[in-house]
Amino acid sequence: MFHAAISASQSDIEAVEAAMVGHAVGMDASFQTVVELLSQDAETATVAVLDKDRRPIGAIREIDVRAFLLNPFAHALIQNPALKRDLRPFVRPVPTAEIDAGLSPMLALISADGGQTALAITRQGKFAGLIGSGAMLRLAADREAAIGAERALRLARIGTASATMRAEAAALSAEIDSIAATLLSAADETGVRAGAVGQQGLSVAAAAEQAVANVQDIAAEGRTLAGELDRLGDEATAAHASSIRASDLMDQGERRADELAIAAVEIEQVTAAIDKIAKTINLLAINATIEAARAGDAGRGFAVVAQEVKALSNRSREATSLITTKLAAVHASVRNVTDSHHGLTDVIANLRGLSEGIERAVTRNSAATRTIAANVDDAAAANDLIRRNAAAINDAADGASQDAQAIAAVATQLTGSAATLQQRLTAFLDEVQAA
Repeated sequence: MFHAAISASQSDIEAVEAAMVGHAVGMDASFQTVVELLSQDAETATVAVLDKDRRPIGAIREIDVRAFLLNPFAHALIQNPALKRDLRPFVRPVPTAEIDAGLSPMLALISADGGQTALAITRQGKFAGLIGSGAMLRLAADREAAIGAERALRLARIGTASATMRAEAAALSAEIDSIAATLLSAADETGVRAGAVGQQGLSVAAAAEQAVANVQDIAAEGRTLAGELDRLGDEATAAHASSIRASDLMDQGERRADELAIAAVEIEQVTAAIDKIAKTINLLAINATIEAARAGDAGRGFAVVAQEVKALSNRSREATSLITTKLAAVHASVRNVTDSHHGLTDVIANLRGLSEGIERAVTRNSAATRTIAANVDDAAAANDLIRRNAAAINDAADGASQDAQAIAAVATQLTGSAATLQQRLTAFLDEVQAA
């Protein structure tokens, strides 16, 4: 037996099921049963013979049965009990196909058998039915008609799609031309702008380079100023120390002036005591002179001594008076010195505060100047970075200009490619429609 097992569409399966007949017998069926089944179906003119598992093992054809019945001994043979139980002499091989094999393989099986028999259809190896060659040819004709109609419809759709595609291709080609023109214009404009950006980048780079030089000069001046402020701070610190030393000396001088004033007071006290003694001596000298005068000649020597003592007392009083005058002048000088010391102390205190303020200001300004110098160094580095970036921008602008030229070339090539594409697509559609 011949078998076919190729998958088919659901519509082919349904068509085969509609055309099948279910005439089949087992090997133990009677000859009379076979004859009755053959008389019921003139289309297939075949009865399938199945094994006990309902698998086709062959078929009995009407032509073989008719030849037997036309035999003069047919009646006797039919009455033979052995013939009633054995159909094997009439069983012939039958082409077999699975129901989902497809119409083309089924037609090939029937054609290989000469178209003289039916085709046994199975479903998973089990008998499903018989289909005659005529029914199979009708199925094939119906399928070809459907395929032809579908092909005609497809050709109509292809024609419509070709016309639509032709129009869309023309529109697309026009759009590509427009895009290419836009790209070309944009490329030209980009080239011009890139050139301008490049020139601006060069200008920025030159300005940044000059700014770097200026900032470096400022940084150098800032560092010099920081050094000067450091020296000024050292001098302010020294001045502060000197003011402290001067204040200490003024305090010491004031103490000594106070001691001098005390000594002057003590001298005044001594002078007052001397003046008092001189006055007493003067009184004693006067008394001695009076007593000498009373004594007469005997008291003349004593009178001379008394006069000398009186003169000495007067000179002592004059000396004490002079000392008192000098001490008054010393007191005035001491007071002036004390007042001057107080004024100088205030001036030195102010000078100390001023030197402290200068020292603090110098310290702050020195730190600020160093910070400024550091910031200026950072600014110099930033300007140098700007210079390098400007140079990079100039390089990028050159690259953009070259890219713009490349885009212009691509746009020109795109225009030519669009025209070529439209020509080839038109030729292809013409060939499709001609086919």
